[in-house]
Amino acid sequence: MTAFNNGFTAAWHEGAAILNRVFAEGREAAFVIVEDAWAAYPPAPLPALGNSPIQTNTAAATNEFNRAMQAFIAQEITPLINRQTANTTAAGQNRLGILYARAGRLPEARAAYERAAGMGSVPAMTNRGNLALIERDFATAERWFHQALQREPQNRAALRGLERIAGAR
Repeated sequence: MTAFNNGFTAAWHEGAAILNRVFAEGREAAFVIVEDAWAAYPPAPLPALGNSPIQTNTAAATNEFNRAMQAFIAQEITPLINRQTANTTAAGQNRLGILYARAGRLPEARAAYERAAGMGSVPAMTNRGNLALIERDFATAERWFHQALQREPQNRAALRGLERIAGAR
């Protein structure tokens, strides 16, 4: 939190550096669940603001979150995507699809998964099914999960995907 004024990514890196030092020294770190902290320490109204807690400016918070996410994607994920695009193996294309999905670039993720699936990658088939499931395209998701199961009849990811489809319908 002490680095949060420098932006989310800077705070994230500072927190990771602190944890790395703690673990490298053989010490332990305690984590507090936010909901538990709220139960123990409810927001205190400030007299200068009246008797109500501070109200969050949702639009400003959303804008700042989106700005921080775009900065994170540009700094952390885009370089990985750029390196991974040269890997034309099935595993490489599946990994590229995962990176695209993490960056929110779903059409590119879809294409990478389909290239990898075309090379026989069962993980890419299940990833493509999961992407269709997220998009609530149940027929496409079901088709990809069945294709994965044709190659690996006990594939847990594909079986779970079909269960999720059944539960969502």
